Amino acid sequence: MIRVAEVLPKLYAVVSYGLSSNSYVIMSEPPVIVDTGLSEVTNRITELLAGKEAVVVFTHAHFDHTGGFKLLSKRIECYTVASREDGEALVKGDESRILHRFFGIREYRINIDRFVKEGSVIEAGSYRFTVLETPGHTPGSICLYDREHRILISGDTVFTGGGVGRVDFPGGSFSRLLASVRRLASLDVRVLLPGHGSIETRDGGSEIKLALMMVERIGASFF
Repeated sequence: MIRVAEVLPKLYAVVSYGLSSNSYVIMSEPPVIVDTGLSEVTNRITELLAGKEAVVVFTHAHFDHTGGFKLLSKRIECYTVASREDGEALVKGDESRILHRFFGIREYRINIDRFVKEGSVIEAGSYRFTVLETPGHTPGSICLYDREHRILISGDTVFTGGGVGRVDFPGGSFSRLLASVRRLASLDVRVLLPGHGSIETRDGGSEIKLALMMVERIGASFF
């Protein structure tokens, strides 16, 4: 099941309750998409865009966040953005980092037009997102933070309900994930838009602090 909701003015959440990641679409000029999800999510994205070319930002390389891109790029012109660490994995088609064979795909590559790093800025209409490097789930995971609107698009670094990203895939690191979650817990966040699961529009900071408490309490042995 896919649910589409306007979370804030011109910012839409495409929330998946299956294997696909969530996607976030800012209807700026040009529109900005954060993660394409799988094809079922991409279909809903294209309904929103109605043929407009768009900027596509990937929070990390995993196929559940990037797998719908091929379908999207057949329908609209796309300008792609990712961290260098995970972006180069997409360019090379590195299966150990993309995990596309888990989904029955033999080869998968995406060309990246812009590599971003800590402090890079992504403009999207009235929203201004700063790139935060948050390794742990993958080496090149990033989050997007709008300080003025107190929005965090967190990819698979942290979720609502006290969840964090897995670290048992190639390139995962519990110690780096813990450091990333600690960093995010220090931010002023009202709207938390994670890579999977429910969103939080009132007190996202409390959700991040809960995730930090769970990770610190359970410790590396669980992961």
